[in-house]
Amino acid sequence: MGRYDLYGKEIGGDLWEGKRTLMLIHLLRTLRGPDRVRLTQMLGLVRSERNPEDVRWVADCMRETGCIEHARSYARQLADAARAQAIKAFGHLPSSDARELLLALPDYVVERNH
Repeated sequence: MGRYDLYGKEIGGDLWEGKRTLMLIHLLRTLRGPDRVRLTQMLGLVRSERNPEDVRWVADCMRETGCIEHARSYARQLADAARAQAIKAFGHLPSSDARELLLALPDYVVERNH
């Protein structure tokens, strides 16, 4: 599913844990029929009852149904709104490292690799 050393955390951990992330909520709204039943049944299991095939299937479904892009788009919207508020709050201040950090922080949070 990915590399632990790159991200510093278990890849797919949220799926293993069944955390209701924005991507998972979007997937629940998107899937229909047997796929939705399979997903809800998997989410009803505790971590120790889940298997790698189901977790991989959910991750594949997220990619195929645009859940990842949906979450990225939403994060970008939030970062843009946060940046606009930061400019409103701090834009009048003289340029400084602290001011530039505050203005750049929303973009960094969304664009970072880990």
